[in-house]
Amino acid sequence: EIDAKVGDCVNLTGTMLDAEIAPATCGAVDSHYTVVAKVADENSCPSDVDQTYYEELNGSTTGVLCLDIDWVVGKCFEMGTASDSTVQVPCTGSTGERILAVLPNTVDETDCPAETETYYTYDERKKIVCTVALS
Repeated sequence: EIDAKVGDCVNLTGTMLDAEIAPATCGAVDSHYTVVAKVADENSCPSDVDQTYYEELNGSTTGVLCLDIDWVVGKCFEMGTASDSTVQVPCTGSTGERILAVLPNTVDETDCPAETETYYTYDERKKIVCTVALS
């Protein structure tokens, strides 16, 4: 079984076929994701999670972590692509996005602060993350 519980933060590195996971301090530079659920199989994760991580033993899945980006208001991130992770970057740089708000119980972008340029919605779990580009 994977040694992490809901609410823990983790650093996920490697590739899809050879991923490695390690504990991280939430909000720290090396914290990529927060564990939002721990389930028996990937299909049991909420449909709007940012990432999943699972381990296998003798061809059988031993557990799955459902992961969201470790969104921290005021921190800055460079958003990942399908092949790499979203990572925290210095807010003094010119690339990336600063997190303005993480709003639970809504997916309405009009709830975001006025300066919001981009938002990320989690439809199933009713959450929206509001960001502004660094310049």
